[in-house]
Amino acid sequence: MNIRFSFTIISFFILLMGVFGCASSQAQGEGDGMVYEPEVNYIKIDSVIDNNYAITEITEEFYNPYDHAVSDIFSFRIPEKAFISNFSLTMDGATHYAKVVSKELAKQQYNESVASGKDAGLVESHGKSTFTYSVSLSPKQTLTVGLRYEEFLEKTLGDYTYTIFLTSGNIDSVVEKLDINVAIKSQLKFTDIQVPDYSSESTISNSSSTEELVSYSATSAEPTKDFIVIYKLEPVNINGKMLNYVDATTGFFSHVFSPQVGELGGSPMDKEIIFVLDKSGSMSGTKIQQLKNAFDEIVHELRSADTFNVIMFDSTITKYQTELMTASQTNQDAAAGFINDISAGGSTNINSALTTALDMFGDTSETVPIIVFLTDGLPTAGTTDTATIRSNILEHNTGSVAIFSLGFGNDVDFEFLKALSLENSGHAVRIEEGSDAKEQLTDFYDTISTPLLKDLKFEYPLDAYEVYPTYVDQLFEGSECVIVGKYNTSATSLTANVYTTGKDGERIFSQTFELKDSSEHSFIPRLWAYTKINHLLDELTVLGYDEILVGEVVTLAMEYQFVTPYTSLLITVEEPEEEEEPPEKVIDDGGTAPDAHVNNGAQPFDSDGDGVGDSYDEFPNDPTKSKRPKEKDDDDGGAGEDVSPITEESYKKIISLNFFFIAIAFLIIFSIIIITIAIVMMKRK
Repeated sequence: MNIRFSFTIISFFILLMGVFGCASSQAQGEGDGMVYEPEVNYIKIDSVIDNNYAITEITEEFYNPYDHAVSDIFSFRIPEKAFISNFSLTMDGATHYAKVVSKELAKQQYNESVASGKDAGLVESHGKSTFTYSVSLSPKQTLTVGLRYEEFLEKTLGDYTYTIFLTSGNIDSVVEKLDINVAIKSQLKFTDIQVPDYSSESTISNSSSTEELVSYSATSAEPTKDFIVIYKLEPVNINGKMLNYVDATTGFFSHVFSPQVGELGGSPMDKEIIFVLDKSGSMSGTKIQQLKNAFDEIVHELRSADTFNVIMFDSTITKYQTELMTASQTNQDAAAGFINDISAGGSTNINSALTTALDMFGDTSETVPIIVFLTDGLPTAGTTDTATIRSNILEHNTGSVAIFSLGFGNDVDFEFLKALSLENSGHAVRIEEGSDAKEQLTDFYDTISTPLLKDLKFEYPLDAYEVYPTYVDQLFEGSECVIVGKYNTSATSLTANVYTTGKDGERIFSQTFELKDSSEHSFIPRLWAYTKINHLLDELTVLGYDEILVGEVVTLAMEYQFVTPYTSLLITVEEPEEEEEPPEKVIDDGGTAPDAHVNNGAQPFDSDGDGVGDSYDEFPNDPTKSKRPKEKDDDDGGAGEDVSPITEESYKKIISLNFFFIAIAFLIIFSIIIITIAIVMMKRK
């Protein structure tokens, strides 16, 4: 059984990678030298976006039409800030659901399952960008893979953007049928909605001014563009809007604060900005040209009331001017010329570049001080220890300057940049190499070009607790602050006070919101957990490993079933003791209905049998009040699962197939060695 399982885990190997999606689409038959691939019968993608909280469910069905086993590797790229919350495999009439547990417990239960002869699969997080899985199918077998992930859509430049990645390896072969449905609802009215790259093929329908449905369907599909939905909503009141949800014991609220520039007197805050740009040797070629093109444009977008400077660095530091200058046309043109005249070369002295920039700022009490720091590599000159660099930056940053780091390419130490920016009032953005790098750079600058407020403090007196965040460094035009928290269920209203500084000095925004006693907006508890987990992960990025913080992440992630760097998905397949009738599911009217897929106690019901718990079903955030029927316990105290084992024949074919791959690999390596030796011998003669 242990040998059998070793190859099973190859079939079920799933991992999350912090890189672009990639897929290998090769599978071989039994020794005939031909390449075979399972067919993709259909891909179905359903998303429900409730007040900008998106739950996406992907269902993909594979079929092996051959008389021998085939295997393949497929991947789905997911948004970087999304959390996977469900994964399932349906085969031979049974659905196997994964459950989220701590990494340590997952490994322990996995090892125990293997030792006791049970089948299991382990899913671990190694990043948050691509979900990759391998599949092995027996002859004529059908396999359905279900994946659900959740994310909160952040408002950027007035737009909400929802992306389904159909490229980057997600679909690398023809799909017989592809269906996409995106249902969007909001308390605010829609003012615009677009599907830029699929405008002619998709349909947009609305049942009201606050509900939209985007649909797309294709046969024999092989998409070359991602499916992107962009929508706008009407502005909120100057004091924001509040939604709430009440369960049996706890109230949850979501407060959106997003004043418009016209409501703040019609004038944004002035900013002081220094561009600190890497021109080391690794930036040579396309990168340096893209940097020149982007920052030529960015410098000319500065407002006349802004002051700025440019610092270029490699192993040495080159300042355009010794102090900040006004953004006049003359100074903008001259600075653009300075940037365009540079050439790449040398090492990377990050410490001196940033400390030099920080020392240029004076009194910043009435402005928004910003550093835009771009680098594509690691510190290799001057101070190179990243912990020391961070300490030096904090010591020099006496004016609370926001450092926005742009990590250009794949070789950069992005975790270092994230920590550096988080502890200096900013955030880090990854700039992907490619033809649109210039556009990515200019788009990022646009998001921070117009500061409205700074030093925002949020207070909810009396009844609120566990509020995240309570402080935001800056609010830029076209963005918003979203604050979530809990409140005592006895409260009938909640007061929100926002203390901040704007163009005209200190300001207070205050409003008391009525709390509704209804089951509407049931997504808010999950948004609260999503926000708190991200808050804790940011703290861990800055502080390093902390047992208490990790414990909080694990507890929340297990309760709300999110895969994080500290939790894993575990699939176990129990051998049924005897044939049993499918259990019945209790429904609201007091009757019963047959349940095709029994839940393992950690996922919502799969009402339509697609292998993924549906977004409109209950989530397991409060098992004590769940309407789901209680399932029988297994021997080790976990929830029993109504699943049947994968056939022995499938395992034998998986073993044969993998031994075949290993043999081919050894032959290739051996051939390369022989050819290399022959070439060396010929050269010596």
